[in-house]
Amino acid sequence: MEKYRVLIVDDDKEIAEAISIYLTQENIITELAYDGEEAIQKMREEDYQLIIMDIMMPKLDGITLSHKLKSNRKTKHIPIIISTAKNLSEEELISLHEIVEDITVKSKGHPLDVLKTVRDRIKMQEVDEFFTNDDSEPSSNSNLLVEEESIGDFFGEVLIVDDDPDMVDFIKVSLHSAFEVVSASDGLEAIRKLVVYQPDIFLLDIMLPKMSGYQLCQSLRRNATFSNAPILIVSAKSTQKDIDYAKRMGADSYLTKPFTPKELLDMINDLIKRRQVVVRSKTHSIKDINEHEIEKK
Repeated sequence: MEKYRVLIVDDDKEIAEAISIYLTQENIITELAYDGEEAIQKMREEDYQLIIMDIMMPKLDGITLSHKLKSNRKTKHIPIIISTAKNLSEEELISLHEIVEDITVKSKGHPLDVLKTVRDRIKMQEVDEFFTNDDSEPSSNSNLLVEEESIGDFFGEVLIVDDDPDMVDFIKVSLHSAFEVVSASDGLEAIRKLVVYQPDIFLLDIMLPKMSGYQLCQSLRRNATFSNAPILIVSAKSTQKDIDYAKRMGADSYLTKPFTPKELLDMINDLIKRRQVVVRSKTHSIKDINEHEIEKK
């Protein structure tokens, strides 16, 4: 991957320069802008892989600048990290996520916080490149074939992505009779497991380290192999904005924690019917099912 070029936009020169020093030590090219208008001018002259910006700035605040960048064809694809000393409410966080798809809100407590976020962002770009360059054929889970109406005869593979081990154990117990269950504690671990496993269904938490459930959901939808796989968000976040945003990112359904095993199974059963995934029964292989369908025709 080419060397990262980052634009740091902050009217606090001391903070901006401190972030620049730490990133430069990581072999990342940095440039500084001390207000929104200067940032726009720099972006006319140079291409950047990432923008780090404060919210409270003179002339043009960070939120307005984010709107401008995302409405411009040249800059709308650039990920943005908001680095701010302002204490953001839950509603403000959701609002920011609606303005900018790739955004992490960090405290200005220490530049190392931003450095960690940039490292995670670089890893995410590597993941995106892996998905974008994947020329594999769509997997069987994108075929339009359903063997049974009931989940009772379904035996597939589920990938749970959740950093709460108690929740992972609860889901495994709830699904053990119908599914083989694989788990990952963060989005990047989930990506690594996709090299070995090809899950039929994904269960994603939202608040994950390294890569949010939203971002993982988006990446899965961009991949030919998993573009049609059912994706269920399981999260303690319960506002309508959260649910709507998850669906915009590609999720099929949303289940709010806590939930019962029956609620989870009912939701998955509904997803199987709606997505029409290939059903691997305990007594028949996919090959057997396909041959049966051919004989009927």
